[in-house]
Amino acid sequence: MKILITDLTTERKWRSATGYDQKIFRKLLSIFEETHQKIFGKTVPEREAESPKESVIKTAEDLLLFTLFSLKCGLTYDLLGLVIGMDSSNAKRN
Repeated sequence: MKILITDLTTERKWRSATGYDQKIFRKLLSIFEETHQKIFGKTVPEREAESPKESVIKTAEDLLLFTLFSLKCGLTYDLLGLVIGMDSSNAKRN
């Protein structure tokens, strides 16, 4: 992904990208990982490993960041794909 967790170096950047501070993001991440596993029966890395193409989103942390960023910014799938570094159809699927 073009936007990485490591880019979020201040609370202001966390809030601008996700709507939450880092502490809340970490709490959401644990709930998100557990829920994702229940729904899909696999972790994000396990699902990514089964994909025939290399994925831009490799971890639950990446997927949560992508989800919160897309909800916060309200970009079209074409523009979201451009900003994140993936095809617009993949942005929509994710």
